[in-house]
Amino acid sequence: MAKLTINPDPKDAHRVRHTRVGIWDLYEDRETDVSRIAWMYAQIVQSVPHILRILKDLLGIKRGWMLLSTLLVIEVLVSLTPAVSLWYTSQLFSLVETVMETRTADSTLLVHVAAGHLTCTVVTRFLKHARRFIIPPPAQIHQKIPDGAHIQLLNLP
Repeated sequence: MAKLTINPDPKDAHRVRHTRVGIWDLYEDRETDVSRIAWMYAQIVQSVPHILRILKDLLGIKRGWMLLSTLLVIEVLVSLTPAVSLWYTSQLFSLVETVMETRTADSTLLVHVAAGHLTCTVVTRFLKHARRFIIPPPAQIHQKIPDGAHIQLLNLP
């Protein structure tokens, strides 16, 4: 596998395409999508030991499975609620279009859309509040660490 560099040599015609644009020199990488995918895959493979260590440490904590699974469920729901809210907004737009064309409105659909949009907003706020209980802000974490802990962790004098 070829080593990827951030700043390839501009004189390397195999990896860099040189074009004159007026008085300017334009240098473009000739990287293929395959090499970028390989580089991203290599980064993921290099990160696996660190991720496994973090998971091992998290699961070693009392009730770690419960906290990790709860956080996973919360994150999935938080990521899905904007899509559901957008769907309700699209339903509202189609309702407005129908009203403009037929001059009649379906009140039950309007109430359903409004209640769904309101429910999405409430659920999003609740989930973000619940996330704050599981993941405390960094300031709270730093307050709980004793003053000399960073010296002990780094083995500094």
